[in-house]
Amino acid sequence: WPLLLEHRQQLPAAKLAEAVWAASAVPSPPKDLLYQAVGLARELTPQLPELPDEALYRCVYGLARIHSGRGSALYLRSAQRCAVQLLQRRPLQLMPRQLVRFC
Repeated sequence: WPLLLEHRQQLPAAKLAEAVWAASAVPSPPKDLLYQAVGLARELTPQLPELPDEALYRCVYGLARIHSGRGSALYLRSAQRCAVQLLQRRPLQLMPRQLVRFC
C-alpha cells in the first residue's frame, strides 16, 4: 500500500480505482488504510467519467463499503452524474446485482 500511494501519480486511474476496491476488502483494516483509501477515491473524482465500467463500479462501491459519505459530497455527486450519463449513453457492462449495488 505505501508503494502504491508513493507512485499514485504514475498509475492509471483504473488501477487506483482497483486499489480503493482492494482496500475495502481488507477485514478489520487499520484506520489509516481507510482514510488513505477514501482520500484516493476523492482524488479520482475528476477522472470518474473516463473510468471503465468495472473500475467505476469498484471505486464507488468500494468507497461505500468503507466510508459513511461524510466529507465526500463532491465525489458522490460526481459519481451519480457519471452513472446517469453512462446509463443514458449505453448499457453498463455490469451484472444485474452490480447495477443494484451501484445505484
